[in-house]
Amino acid sequence: EEDTLGGERTTQVDAAEEIENAKESETLETTQTQTPKPEKSKKRQQKSGGGFELFELLSGTSRSPPAVKKDAKKGAERKAEEQAERKVAEEVQKGEQEAAEKAAVQGEEEKGQDQSEKMTKEEALRKVKEAVEKEAKEEAAKKAKQEAQRKAKEESLRKVREEAQKKAKEEAERKAQQEAERKAKQEADRKAKEEAAKKAKEEAEKTARQIKEKEEAQRKSREQAESKKRMVQKEQQKDQTTFVAPPPTSASPAKKAKARADGGFELLLTRKAKKNEGEFIGAVDVGDKRTPDSSNESQKPKDTEEKKQKPVGEGIGMQTGGGASQSVKDQKIRQKTDGGLRILEWAGAVVPQGAVVSVARTGWREAWKQMLKELAPQSAEGEYIRPSYGIRGDADLSRGGFHLYLGHACPWCHRVALSLALQGLYSESLKVDGEGKGRGEGKSPVTVSYMTDDPERASRGGWAFTDTAGDGEEGEAELGHLKGSPDPLFGARDLRQVYDRCSDGGRFRGRCTAPLLVDSETGTIVSNESEDIVKMIDRLGGGSLFGGVDSEGLEEIYTKINNGVYRCGFSTSQEAYRRAHSDVFEGLARVDGLLSSSRYLPRQGWGGAGAKGTSNSNSKGSQQPSALDVWLFPTVVRFDGVYSSLFKCGGKKIKSDFPHVLAWAQDLWEKEEVRRTFEVDLAIQSYFRNLFPLNPSGIIPNGPSLEDIGLWREQGSQERRMAGREAAKRKTLGKKKVQKNMFF
Repeated sequence: EEDTLGGERTTQVDAAEEIENAKESETLETTQTQTPKPEKSKKRQQKSGGGFELFELLSGTSRSPPAVKKDAKKGAERKAEEQAERKVAEEVQKGEQEAAEKAAVQGEEEKGQDQSEKMTKEEALRKVKEAVEKEAKEEAAKKAKQEAQRKAKEESLRKVREEAQKKAKEEAERKAQQEAERKAKQEADRKAKEEAAKKAKEEAEKTARQIKEKEEAQRKSREQAESKKRMVQKEQQKDQTTFVAPPPTSASPAKKAKARADGGFELLLTRKAKKNEGEFIGAVDVGDKRTPDSSNESQKPKDTEEKKQKPVGEGIGMQTGGGASQSVKDQKIRQKTDGGLRILEWAGAVVPQGAVVSVARTGWREAWKQMLKELAPQSAEGEYIRPSYGIRGDADLSRGGFHLYLGHACPWCHRVALSLALQGLYSESLKVDGEGKGRGEGKSPVTVSYMTDDPERASRGGWAFTDTAGDGEEGEAELGHLKGSPDPLFGARDLRQVYDRCSDGGRFRGRCTAPLLVDSETGTIVSNESEDIVKMIDRLGGGSLFGGVDSEGLEEIYTKINNGVYRCGFSTSQEAYRRAHSDVFEGLARVDGLLSSSRYLPRQGWGGAGAKGTSNSNSKGSQQPSALDVWLFPTVVRFDGVYSSLFKCGGKKIKSDFPHVLAWAQDLWEKEEVRRTFEVDLAIQSYFRNLFPLNPSGIIPNGPSLEDIGLWREQGSQERRMAGREAAKRKTLGKKKVQKNMFF
């Protein structure tokens, strides 16, 4: 547009210049037209004016006729000349007139041309004006468009703000509704609790009344029985002689005194007069020589009321429990007994027992739930949600210089230890020098240190190092490494210090979990995710564990079995526990069915298994352990000893209810490297001692031992393994019941 306007302006300027030049030419011609006539015309006029002077002379009388004729001739000539001059003048005038007309016509033409030039200039000016107006219009249109865009943008922003405000309002209303529902639910729960407390109170009162009535009935029944018994005794005393057997002659006076002080007894015998036979009927307090001998009238009470108050059998241990000395012993025992705060005793006089019990139960449960949430995060439905603290990474372990931190109690650490064992690297990895590197001729590129699970010593998390390497007991020195050792890399006190040393700024923020793989050469963390570490170890050993493994199988074992037992143990609602419990035993049934036709878990065919856990037609038996076996084994060996009781995974056990899983575990346990990765006693102690929200008493159960869960310490025989598998097959077919010690 600028180029076009520039060309039009140039044309208009050129046209204006031409118009100015034409005006200058017109002015010059006009000036020439108005110029005076030449001098020759003026002289001719002067000559023609001489004729008048001739007539003046002829009118005088002083001149002669010839002169007159001559003068006339001259006058005629002069007249002719004048006529000629007039004619010439007329011609000149005519020519001038024609010239003037011509000039007028030319002027008209020039005027028309000037008018045309003027019109051209006006046209140019008009075009310029139109161009300017057009440019102004375009500028105005551009500004209008920009204004429209701005308004549209503002409108869009306004709509976005309104939409955001609308959503915020809806969210606020939703939250308000949820809060109202929550409060309503709390109010309903409170009312339900009050109603339950009220019902419990009524039930307690009803129970108390029933107990009181029962006690009253029992008391009456006892009184009737005692009355009847006294009558029978009176009848029997007529033909019996009662005496007190003397103490043994060998007893010294000191022993007799001690027996008397301790509430000792002497036998009370009766001798029937007719048959002369001794019959034991009770014991008499040594310190009280009174006997119920009816034949001795001096010992019978004389007052009838005294007989009613003091039964005949008083003082006989069989009837009174040992008399006064026994009461002293009971009092001593009560004095040594710790009865707590005796809340039920003093509160029972103010509030019904049912209300006290209900409040105590509710308070205990809420405190337990809060403590468990600190240990195991929960969903709104009370289901355990495993947090993610993973530092994911990868490295080529073949170059060496890597160190693993493991904890024996942790099943995820057990995964890593198993992967080393199945690659034949576990024993060598335990040989660590002072710098955390392997030692010996066949030193491993990855070294291992074990930590102990002690949350009281650890500053964060539960893993701490020991001052010295653990020693085995009672011939178990080969398992001493599982009890912990000092940190060979940094000399750290606990795992948190290792995380701090390997983090930027010397401070790690987060939960310090194991397993942990550290590059000892750079002092950095490679990974603390067990799956990543197992894959790195598998590549180091040739990739036999993950080759051809179905990822759905790994996910199913983890979700239903590995994490399923923790979901059972850490559930805070009955429904969440029920779902987790169902998943655990559904998963175990599935793998038991798969192992019925395979030595190890099949690597493929997990996606199409039936509901009962049998393998589909695409699954093939496996003769080599894989990552699937590594995933399953740590949970199986801990199940009967820990998970079935502490985590409430009850109802079934591996040893008695999943024979194919047990035979599979026994097969893996035959490998010496595998046996060095686990000690059941240490696992039980760690779980029951440190998971105090699940075991607040801290009492560690006795057993089960390795033999109790179906394993053994020494290497078994091929016959024993085959016997276990045959027994599993027989149990599956239901042909013979498995004996208690069949798998040993």
